[in-house]
Amino acid sequence: MVIGNFYENDLRKPKMQEKNFLSITNIHFIHANDYKDTIEILLQKLESRNLQIPMEDILKMILEREDLMPTSIGYGIAIPHTSLSIEGKEPIVEIGILENAVNWFSFDKIFIKLVILVLYNKNEKSRFYEFIGLLNGVLKDKQKRKILFHSAEVAEIYDVLRL
Repeated sequence: MVIGNFYENDLRKPKMQEKNFLSITNIHFIHANDYKDTIEILLQKLESRNLQIPMEDILKMILEREDLMPTSIGYGIAIPHTSLSIEGKEPIVEIGILENAVNWFSFDKIFIKLVILVLYNKNEKSRFYEFIGLLNGVLKDKQKRKILFHSAEVAEIYDVLRL
């Protein structure tokens, strides 16, 4: 039986759905002045994860990626990302809900309110693409975006983003 875009008892769910890559502690309400400041703040939140790579190096890689082409995807959302030599298959994610939207040079000219910072194992690029595909299913939903942009509760944001 079809229910919306999902099939009841569908066994074809991507493997990533079986593992929750996001913790409620990875979601933050932040104040930033611009996109660079936003990335720096989210990277500071990552320092406790002991990635064995200096945060300055990660920041440099992400900003180089942003210089090539901004990672804003429209609708007030940006997904800055980079690949690293890290252990583990699952992407590492930090999420920032900005108090005041910032210019991320988005093609639709909408300032960014939601930032999803993603670091992924350079040998597991397919997991990154799988994650982005699942995330896209959430972010294209106008009602879910409305909750993400206007909620004052981390738990509510977590419930929407849990894939």
